[in-house]
Amino acid sequence: MASLELKNKTVVVSGAANGIGAAIVVGLLREGAFPVGIDIQPFSGSELERRTRRFKKGRLEFIEGDASDEDGMRVALSRFGIVHGLVNNAGLLGGDKKHGGIKPDTLRKMMDAHVVSALVLTQSVRDRMPEGGSIVNIGSIETIMA
Repeated sequence: MASLELKNKTVVVSGAANGIGAAIVVGLLREGAFPVGIDIQPFSGSELERRTRRFKKGRLEFIEGDASDEDGMRVALSRFGIVHGLVNNAGLLGGDKKHGGIKPDTLRKMMDAHVVSALVLTQSVRDRMPEGGSIVNIGSIETIMA
């Protein structure tokens, strides 16, 4: 397998506690990167906690917080200096949309998770990303429905 040249690179991943986000963080650890996971869900008891126990302590940072919180994310991410990559993966499942069952409050939460968080994180790291850095945006049908 070709190297992704991620060794010793700092990569921020939203929606990192479970599912695709957890898998991305594990892949980054395998490549020698320093992932920074962000999730509104706690690290303790998460899929990410279970899957990263075998890796050397200190390679993974985890921020428990709302990725759509502009001030919170700017402060939380400022301590990492250069950020080489960002994976906007946060998402939220909605209600019964095909029958008009989605409530306005649920829609607001979905927009924050799928859209606002990507904007906030991109703006939080863009000035500290070197030339050649990467931003990857991951979406699903839930993103389209939001």
